[in-house]
Amino acid sequence: MCSLRLFSLKTLIFSVFLAMFLTACGFPNKYMPPKTLDLTSKVPNAPLDLSTLETKDEAKKTDSIKQDFSLPVSKSISKELESKDAGLVISDGSSALLHRAALIRLAQKSIDLQTYIFDEDTSSGLLSTELIKAANRGVKIRILVDDNGLKSNLNTLLKLNENPNIQVKIFNPFRFRSPLLRASIELPFDMKRINRRMHNKLFIVDDIAFIVGGRNIGDNYFDNSSYDFTDTDVLFMGKVALSAEDSFNKFWNFYKSVPINLVIKKTPKHKKLTNPYPLSKDDQAIYEEDLEEFYNNYLNNKLHFYFGKGIFVADDPSKVDTPLADTRMPILDLINLNLELAKKSVYISSGYLIPGKANLKLWKRLIDRGISFNILTNSLASIDVVPVYSFWERYRDKLVRDGANVYEYNYLESMYLNKKNKAQIRYKLKPFGKQAIYSGLHSKNIVIDDELSIVGSFNLDSRSWLYNTEAMMFFRSKGLADELQENIIDQMQSSMQIKCDKKSCYWLDLKTHKIYHSLPNASIWLRFWKDILKMAPEKLF
Repeated sequence: MCSLRLFSLKTLIFSVFLAMFLTACGFPNKYMPPKTLDLTSKVPNAPLDLSTLETKDEAKKTDSIKQDFSLPVSKSISKELESKDAGLVISDGSSALLHRAALIRLAQKSIDLQTYIFDEDTSSGLLSTELIKAANRGVKIRILVDDNGLKSNLNTLLKLNENPNIQVKIFNPFRFRSPLLRASIELPFDMKRINRRMHNKLFIVDDIAFIVGGRNIGDNYFDNSSYDFTDTDVLFMGKVALSAEDSFNKFWNFYKSVPINLVIKKTPKHKKLTNPYPLSKDDQAIYEEDLEEFYNNYLNNKLHFYFGKGIFVADDPSKVDTPLADTRMPILDLINLNLELAKKSVYISSGYLIPGKANLKLWKRLIDRGISFNILTNSLASIDVVPVYSFWERYRDKLVRDGANVYEYNYLESMYLNKKNKAQIRYKLKPFGKQAIYSGLHSKNIVIDDELSIVGSFNLDSRSWLYNTEAMMFFRSKGLADELQENIIDQMQSSMQIKCDKKSCYWLDLKTHKIYHSLPNASIWLRFWKDILKMAPEKLF
């Protein structure tokens, strides 16, 4: 068995590297209907400003729409929502799950869920149970998932799709359900298509409230796994929800969004979700008690919203068909424009960070103007995608020497370490579902001048601006910006800060004050693997 696993793992790694360098053949996908959209139109390439993002006609159209404030939580703040948007920070995973479950119970008309990953686990089971209950009382539900983020077992989604009030679609589906066949056959020969992904995360309720951030649907994102992501969501309410709904509709109606029953024609036998909580009786009782508290907080207006003005920005789904040379990047354009307008400070928290030469120059200009520039990203020990660190390393020390304050997230548990307390390479390769015991940074947040918050699915790397479709929310509110910035600073204080003297750069553990002159908490084999991966093209990551 061990030799078979090792052989399969080598085959997988070889296939991935082969795919990076082969010219994609692009054989047709049997699930795709003919194109029905005009894919020649492009997103404007001009820089985007918060004051000019909407045209006058679009603004007038939005203002003319009368939103329904029947969602209980929106009734209490309906007057404020006539002229402002509201935002609520969701910083821990358990709360993130309970907020979603409570909103499902509150929903009266519709729920739209767009996600990159939908796992088959406890968290997805709990939310699916709530969705079925909502559908049974008449709520219309649509679920859109990228196929790259799905397991070969789609039992939960298939069961959801059986409900007459629930529709499930798969974005850009694979030909094969087997991960091994995907890696060895489909990935090398259809890389051009497979490499384009819908990375958006949206959770929209009754066209008035929506959650945006970095969390997918799975235990890893809700503090319920031996391998957790540290992430941040924000719940927004107001007219800006109409923009999020419009984006969802574009993806839902796109020709690469395929009904799940066309992807899998034979529905396998699976357990009913009628008692469906995948919990013990004691844990179920605790869950119900916690959820009831969240539900009542919504009903009794006990949630602390910040009011301000928000703009939702998302890529068009046609980006996945656009040649890289013609790709437009509205999110990056708007981020960079607002960075240029910064007057005193910038805080960036990005789990996957490869700035590239152009952004490096922009950030240096800001630092030279006296802007306090602060960056938090993953360490080699905490990151789950090692190639990203391989390329981040090219920019890390240069940023510090340019004057940026750079921190690397450093959270590890003992079971993840070997006897010498070093992160090991075998926990970074998980093609057979092996779980690591550690936590990695997954947030995608920027705070500018203690006032403008930028939150969503967009990482500062080539994959986000070239290959993936993404969604981000820009929200101007000092209160919300302060809370997000405090969260980032707290995480920085538990991390490693990169320092440089005239001779070299080193890591300072801000909790223990210990200094490391080589990559901390990483085994020699993990460091070797990181160096090997530098042979791959940087723009793929």
